[in-house]
Amino acid sequence: MSEVYSVDFGDSEVRRVEAQGSTLTLDFSAAQVHRGATAGYAQSLVMVFEQARWTGAMADCIGRLRDGHVTLAGTRLSRLVLPFDSLGAVTAELLFGNGTLLSVQAASLTCRFSGDPQFQESMAC
Repeated sequence: MSEVYSVDFGDSEVRRVEAQGSTLTLDFSAAQVHRGATAGYAQSLVMVFEQARWTGAMADCIGRLRDGHVTLAGTRLSRLVLPFDSLGAVTAELLFGNGTLLSVQAASLTCRFSGDPQFQESMAC
């Protein structure tokens, strides 16, 4: 039986954001996740927006996320169960710790681990 993960955007760390044509990819160095009921961090999380349009200073879209959500079919989601594949158009807003807001509109979104998540349980009290 595989473990169920879900990602929270707040306090996750984005390593880089890349645009190739109309595809926007976010590569996380440390994503705040839940593995079942246990909170922690995981590596190798990637979000891929296809047929995307976005606003935000790409050069500043790096580091800690203060907040974020995805809206799908009118429902605002601050946590995504992984792997996530949208069944239609999505919007996303990601607010970085440096104050940069990345807003995305896309035909689809996939969010999954590209390798071993290397889950580390949070030691926060």
